[in-house]
Amino acid sequence: MIDRIRSYAAYGVFILGLVVVALAGVPILLLSAWQARSWLVSRFGRLLGKAVLAVAGVRIRVVDHRNGFEGPAVYILNHASTIDMFVILALGMRRVRFVAKTEFQYNPVIFLLGHLTGHIFLDRARGEKALQHLNRRLDRIRRAGDSLVMAPEGSRTHAGRIGPFKRGAFQAALRLRYPMVPIHIEGADDLSQGDTIVTAAGTVTVHLHAPIPTTDWTEENLTEQVAAVRNRYLIWAGVNPTSDTPG
Repeated sequence: MIDRIRSYAAYGVFILGLVVVALAGVPILLLSAWQARSWLVSRFGRLLGKAVLAVAGVRIRVVDHRNGFEGPAVYILNHASTIDMFVILALGMRRVRFVAKTEFQYNPVIFLLGHLTGHIFLDRARGEKALQHLNRRLDRIRRAGDSLVMAPEGSRTHAGRIGPFKRGAFQAALRLRYPMVPIHIEGADDLSQGDTIVTAAGTVTVHLHAPIPTTDWTEENLTEQVAAVRNRYLIWAGVNPTSDTPG
């Protein structure tokens, strides 16, 4: 019962925080002629993520394996928990744009803030059209020198700790010619499953792994690259890749 009360309070903080960010953020964006977009995402996003997690009783421990690398890159993360979004926001990553499912736009505040700050919403059911939309936005991402954050599993309600990886994030890295930086969120799915907003209190460890070069990636070997990166996640999750069956 305590976890439930704390979790609903955290969700209330999230909704209230979105409204505050919208009220403060829209004027900031207009006055800065949209130059404050990255600042708004990193600073306000970090505050919002930390506030939600604090009310939920979730602490973050960050282990950085990047040896000073800061991007630009395509950042990917494993996604099996409702709190993953807040964990990533709490990192306060600079100059990043998030790729999210189009259903998030059903919240009018997220719709407004998301589009004003340059994030990308994809309708996974549209397949090729969604990919074309992503490719058009990637050109802007590259020109601005921004990074991209994606969850290659797509849905958080998949069987097992590490679900099948879709190719979208890998195709984005190939097109951008950015390195790929894996983010492994450890312990979040033990606190909160993907089909509920209720979370237990505890500690989540976030591993920011060393960048993976993509200079030798091609369309022909992309399937192998997807499998190789997913195997890393399986190993980090304590699963033997040879005994794992995607899906």
